[in-house]
Amino acid sequence: MIVNANEFDAYFFCQGRRYAEGGRLFFNHCGASFKGCFEGTTLSFDLFSDAVERGRNAYVRLTVDGKTRRIRLPIGQKTLTVTLPQGKHVFELIKLTETANNSLG
Repeated sequence: MIVNANEFDAYFFCQGRRYAEGGRLFFNHCGASFKGCFEGTTLSFDLFSDAVERGRNAYVRLTVDGKTRRIRLPIGQKTLTVTLPQGKHVFELIKLTETANNSLG
């Protein structure tokens, strides 16, 4: 299922400041997050980082079914995909990078 910015709040619980632009939902502040649950085998996000200073990267924390990992996102678009066993899953994605350094969408 693909969810665009206009439908986001109907499917996910969001915390922190966010705004929609160009069909994307952007999270500005450190600690902004969204979480949800699904049934299936694949979790995939198309993420975009617009680093303010050259050479900076965005960092997120992804927790799926209680297992957490920190992920570095380079400047630009990146698809983040997690393959899981068939079943029900719970996830949360948290922006770790400070607001002054980038937005994450």
